[in-house]
Amino acid sequence: MDKDKQHSLELEHRFDAPPQEVFAAWTNPTEIVRWWGPKEFRTTSFDADVREGGESRAVMVGEDGKELPHGGRYLTIESPRLLVFTFRWEEPDATETEMRINFEPDGSGAKLTLTQAPFDDVEELNRMLVTIPTLSDK
Repeated sequence: MDKDKQHSLELEHRFDAPPQEVFAAWTNPTEIVRWWGPKEFRTTSFDADVREGGESRAVMVGEDGKELPHGGRYLTIESPRLLVFTFRWEEPDATETEMRINFEPDGSGAKLTLTQAPFDDVEELNRMLVTIPTLSDK
């Protein structure tokens, strides 16, 4: 696929907590399981070997009881400013994407910028929008 035609997702959110605390919420599996996923889902497990080259695996469960397992590998960990990892749903022909999360000081809080790419097409991007972690709703 032509890199200029790849689809990507970018989200920004401001937190009333310093970057170190927000970064910790993304790298501590005990914390992640409490908030990972949209409101309609609960995360029943989040196992992570949080080190460069380490792997993660999570299972979200929808209101209908359907499990959505997914996993990835940590590529870059620069506490408390940058976290990069791969993301792939555990289903046939699923595309592996890369999530890049920047944590920046923003006044007394932090600004988080999440970028995820590449998505093969708009339909795949829209499916991710339905299940992307909501960052603040839980």
